[in-house]
Amino acid sequence: MKEIMKPWLPVELNVNGSEVTTKVWGRNYKSGENSFLESIISRGQELLKVPVRLVGEENGKEIKWDKFRNFVMDKSNDEKATICSSVESKRFIINSSMDIEYDGCIDLKLSIMPKGRSERQCMGLDLEELNNLQFSLTKLWLEIPFKTEIAKFYQFYPLSVINIDGKDVDSEEEINHILQSEYIPDIIQWPFTEQVFVGNDDVGLGIFFENDRFMQPKDGKLIELERREDEIVLRVRLLDDEPEMWSEKGTLNGIDLHPISYRIGLMATPVREYPENPYEERNLHIDCFKNIPSNQAYDEFLMSPFEDTGEIAFERIERLGINTLYLHERWNDMQNSPFLTKGTADRLKKIVAEAHKRNIKVIPYFGYEISTLLSFWATMCEEVMLKETDKNYNWMWYRQPPQRALKVCYNSKWQDIFADGVAKLMDEFGFDGIYIDSMVRPLKCGNEKHGCGWRDSKGNLHYTYPVWAIRSLLKKLYKIVTDRGGVINNHSCAAFNMAAMPYCHSMWEGEAIQQTLMQGNVSEIPEGHFRSIFGGRNIGVPVYMLCYQNPPKWNFTQGISVTLPFGLIPKPNDTGEPLEQVSAIWKIIDEFDFKEAKWCPYYGDTILFETSNDLFKVSCYENGNKLLLMCANSVDREAKTEIKLKKGNIKVIDMTASCRVKAVDDKLVLYAEKFDYAVILIEKITTNDNKL
Repeated sequence: MKEIMKPWLPVELNVNGSEVTTKVWGRNYKSGENSFLESIISRGQELLKVPVRLVGEENGKEIKWDKFRNFVMDKSNDEKATICSSVESKRFIINSSMDIEYDGCIDLKLSIMPKGRSERQCMGLDLEELNNLQFSLTKLWLEIPFKTEIAKFYQFYPLSVINIDGKDVDSEEEINHILQSEYIPDIIQWPFTEQVFVGNDDVGLGIFFENDRFMQPKDGKLIELERREDEIVLRVRLLDDEPEMWSEKGTLNGIDLHPISYRIGLMATPVREYPENPYEERNLHIDCFKNIPSNQAYDEFLMSPFEDTGEIAFERIERLGINTLYLHERWNDMQNSPFLTKGTADRLKKIVAEAHKRNIKVIPYFGYEISTLLSFWATMCEEVMLKETDKNYNWMWYRQPPQRALKVCYNSKWQDIFADGVAKLMDEFGFDGIYIDSMVRPLKCGNEKHGCGWRDSKGNLHYTYPVWAIRSLLKKLYKIVTDRGGVINNHSCAAFNMAAMPYCHSMWEGEAIQQTLMQGNVSEIPEGHFRSIFGGRNIGVPVYMLCYQNPPKWNFTQGISVTLPFGLIPKPNDTGEPLEQVSAIWKIIDEFDFKEAKWCPYYGDTILFETSNDLFKVSCYENGNKLLLMCANSVDREAKTEIKLKKGNIKVIDMTASCRVKAVDDKLVLYAEKFDYAVILIEKITTNDNKL
């Protein structure tokens, strides 16, 4: 048996004739006589209304497919099952294969081809039928029909021109406005989009592509989400016209034509178990929008007095509960490099020693670039760089010490160089994990020197989104890091990348909405965006919210109030007031037992409270008679609300708040300025003794 990395389990296969069920952790995929994917079940919920279907048109008529024949390959094992399928129409054959790995990722390959000549026709028989045979393929769509209760939200990457309910959205500003995710409208259309996720608060399905080779959608609208009466269809319009590749059909009824093949990734979610207590990591991210002077190194900052408190920064963060310290970009003289200068190495030894002495983990930042300061830059750069145009690489910003950095592509040999470097760093310095910034985001690349990009019949370069290479990198990093007891925290930058998501212990999100927040233009946070991107439970990976302050328009208190009703606590990146606020919240959280606790959000069907003001959001964790309330006025105006249990009275145990809270009889009364919050630990009782 090959190694199955934790927390997943070996693949299980059940074969009953042409019906094959593949069981992986938390999910079942079934192939049958009606489809190569007849059923997708995640955490006990069926995602599909009806089987996945191929909609086609041949010779002007709808294709009627014969039943699917499924075959389990002999080399299927505990790590991966391979299922091949065959189906035919009058004129065409489709062969498919699905590699289903133990983490639930499906690598689907579809190939369509004309039948050409049968064995008898090749022997000179049945020629009259052969001579009369005409074939024309003018449509081929892949459709995934979701149950309406499953398909609540969508998320996509990258930003692209879209059409919503018949209206074109053609500017990046407008696309940012809808924040790449929301409730599913009547219809939404994209051109080629590397990935789309569809789901609800608990489960979902991601589809992703490495490129759009051989895809010919009408009007450039390749992917659609369409709401119907009893289903919501995710459609990939692979062909809306005769394939360009078959423009010269030849004379042998298609026998000389090359099959057209597509590679499509699929992943049902959640991909791993969501932690019972997603707040155990108490993190501080220094120098991320916190201006440590450029002439002050991190070790010096951490060992220096904090203002006039009489304690050094290390002592302060220890006292306020930090157990994980993230070092931002300037921890290393060479940007994003696993190779260190001697000065960097000396500083790291001091930082790690002082942190570990205080039981604080240390996790360094790595981005998606490599530096011109590296010794092998000149001899390697052209081979490993990300290339977004025919001529130019993608330069990033100027850094100190004086250097530049370019985006790197992990479809190159840098993948192994980086992974090996991380292993050596963890062994030498005792790091407790890695923080990867946008590394899982499949940036488009056309660098043919390492195999990215493809050219059409006219020689035009088209791009690759190296999703499979990134998956390979993350699997390597996951083994390296977890074998050493560490974690991988991923700043995904609004790109789920389902292929890589199983190998991340957490996501950091929020930059897609930060500009809007920091400009102070928010009147109310879009609920659909937060539920699709930040819920975490539908993916299986907890999310930390990034909060970059821009006072007085936007501050950390406002950040907490926006995210708290969704169960999110912003990540402090400042050793001052933001850390103090979050520390107070952690102290309340520590008084609550999360084992077997139930999350009851304000938008769910398990609402425990009545509120007198709908603008005030009240979510909670429930464990027996103990309730941990997370409340906020997440709008830009004052609000007052009364909070009352639907059943039972309230006894306040402890709380921290930026707003005023009073206990009156059997209810709580909250008086809030705009963007105010309260975290309150209460007990359900049958008496009225609930005075503060």
